[in-house]
Amino acid sequence: MRKLQVGVEALSTRLLRKLRKGTTAIQNIEIMKHCEALGIANLSNLILHFPLSDAQDVEETLRAMEFAGALRRPSRSASGWGWEARWPATRAPTAYGPWRITPTGPGFFLRRFSAACPLMVQGYRPAATVQRRLWKPVEARLKAWSASYERLQRGPRPEPILSYRDGGDFMMIRERRLGGESAHHRLEGTSRAIYLFCEHHRPLKQIIERFPGVPADKITSFLQKMTSERLVFAEEDRFLSLAVPARFPDSITIG
Repeated sequence: MRKLQVGVEALSTRLLRKLRKGTTAIQNIEIMKHCEALGIANLSNLILHFPLSDAQDVEETLRAMEFAGALRRPSRSASGWGWEARWPATRAPTAYGPWRITPTGPGFFLRRFSAACPLMVQGYRPAATVQRRLWKPVEARLKAWSASYERLQRGPRPEPILSYRDGGDFMMIRERRLGGESAHHRLEGTSRAIYLFCEHHRPLKQIIERFPGVPADKITSFLQKMTSERLVFAEEDRFLSLAVPARFPDSITIG
């Protein structure tokens, strides 16, 4: 498999709940990470300008993007929102805000046919203008994310931006950065084991139970340190390690 569309839609759990998506931001970042590890292009998009979104949704999205920067960003441009005919809010728009639903499309078509033939996707006013202003920081960050990822992935053999090599009782994490300098992090013993255990997102309680010989405060301190270094993504009490296994060339020439 070369390409995959998962349906990420948002990197804010708060916004995902408003969309009734049934997923969380940490789950979305996890599937993006697994796609990166397997070399699969993630073709999912982000939904911006949703009428119910607010500044807190934008703030959560920007925070998640700081951690997901080493992964391929959702490939589509920032998406505007349109009311679909089957969306519950279309049937009761006044419950979602003080705006009115309007048809979208070529003016001639709308004048002649929209009354008799309702379109699948509808626009809305005046909240669309407010939402475009609200999401401008995210759109700017998406462009910067795309530019940095593409620059770091240039070359005949693209490598993960954040990767690890496992040595059995230790691991080396490499973080490639613009400018040529890479940051390296070494984890040993239990620190390595905890990091690998969090390859899938785990609640703190489960992590503590998995390592009963380690004091809970030390586990929490380690995870907080990894989060501050953007090597682990944390959401509420759940943690996800972000580095993926390093890719090795098909053959190595010596001499």
